[in-house]
Amino acid sequence: MIEKTLIEAGSIATWLITIILYFYWILAIFVILTDEDRDSHSVITWLAIFFIFPIIGFIAYLLFGYNHRRKKMIQIKRPPESKTVTTYNKLVASFEKEHSNLLEIKDLRTQKIAILAKNCANAVITVHNSIKIFHTGKEKFDSLYKDIERAKKFIHMDYFIWNSDSLTEKFKNILIEKARDGVEVRIIIDSIGALRIKRSYLKEMQKNNIKIHLFYNVFSPTKIFFFNHRSHRKIVIIDGVVGYTGGMNMGKEYIDGKPRFKSWRDTHMRITGEAVLLLQKIFIENWYDLDRENLYHKRYFPYEKSLEKEKIFPMQIVHSGPDTSWAALQKMYFSLITSATNYVYIHSPYFVPDRSILTALSTAALSGIDVRIIVTGIPDKKIPYWAAFTYFKDILRAGGKVYHYNAGFMHTKSIVVDDEIGSIGTTNMDIRSFRLNYEVNALFYNKNKCREMRKVFLADTDKCREYTWKDYENTRVITKLRNSLARLTSPLL
Repeated sequence: MIEKTLIEAGSIATWLITIILYFYWILAIFVILTDEDRDSHSVITWLAIFFIFPIIGFIAYLLFGYNHRRKKMIQIKRPPESKTVTTYNKLVASFEKEHSNLLEIKDLRTQKIAILAKNCANAVITVHNSIKIFHTGKEKFDSLYKDIERAKKFIHMDYFIWNSDSLTEKFKNILIEKARDGVEVRIIIDSIGALRIKRSYLKEMQKNNIKIHLFYNVFSPTKIFFFNHRSHRKIVIIDGVVGYTGGMNMGKEYIDGKPRFKSWRDTHMRITGEAVLLLQKIFIENWYDLDRENLYHKRYFPYEKSLEKEKIFPMQIVHSGPDTSWAALQKMYFSLITSATNYVYIHSPYFVPDRSILTALSTAALSGIDVRIIVTGIPDKKIPYWAAFTYFKDILRAGGKVYHYNAGFMHTKSIVVDDEIGSIGTTNMDIRSFRLNYEVNALFYNKNKCREMRKVFLADTDKCREYTWKDYENTRVITKLRNSLARLTSPLL
């Protein structure tokens, strides 16, 4: 009798487990198939991973693949409406009113791109600006250090990676010195990028009145499912009058490449003028989300002093992230590429684009546009490096050119079109930057700076090896298979 009861209990348990697993499979497949704004390649990849690894695969999907932008699960908590926020909005409105005539006198292409950036990312067009472009880490860090030395009121810094080394030790000391002098210092570091920092380093800064927050702390139970969404931005604002953004994080390797590389090629920029206030807005909203400290005060928007009235340098600050309604930077790149009439030159360490960007590039090349792309020839990550070769095929077939930078690690993220429009920032040419990470780019309309970018690009090709169609054809079958397998992981890269 007891034996019969145990058998029946076992049968019921087996039946229940079967039902649970059945509904688990239905639920998982339903979630993957109905996730919006995802291409078929990505869906097929995730379904394959799920079928091969049913339990781990679905957990990995929730961590790395779920579309939080469309589901509105990630929302940066912004400061409540207040007198100071209203003051900022009035300031922005004054920019728009003052500069609206600029779009009327510019060509139709400029109008369309500027309006796109405004509608996708609320990227207000500013006119009174001045910039300096740095092509080496030494230039950037020397300039940044001097600006920090001159700081009187506040220093705001937002970085993806912050290393503990001789360079950052130097910056830690000057930041502590400024904090002791009464300058407010606030720092945001991505929680993954902060893994390289010694805890003692952070504690020393915090003991000296420097406020530090880790962005989306992956060790927090409430943030674990946002693990795949990193703050890849690099932003500095000093006294509301000087700003920095570009490809360089905080670390000595961004100067000399060591110990991993023989040298490091990167691009960063220093901004003064109206556009600094837009960088400040991005920082303030992220800071409020992390700290609940509302910095929407006139102290942090000294717009009367920051405006360079005599300088005419039209610029927008375009940002994108999983909390925004549109993949603004992806659309910006798409619009720039498809608007080209002469050339499109792109620097990016990685090249794992989505289908729309790849189509835009190949269509431009087939239309006779001079399409050239420089990627790193000495990788820091093997899988995206291998995957990139499968995307080069379409570019080369269409008549575009691809170069591997071999003088060191190439980390620049930039695009320049027709000596007319340029963009420098944190965005790589990959799905991660376009759809998963928090990114920021400066988009500007200035012939002189665009010519400078073109000349630097062409000089960089002298340090490259061109990857040709013949190279692709001569690639071994086993290597092509490896590259194709790497491409399957592109939704994760």
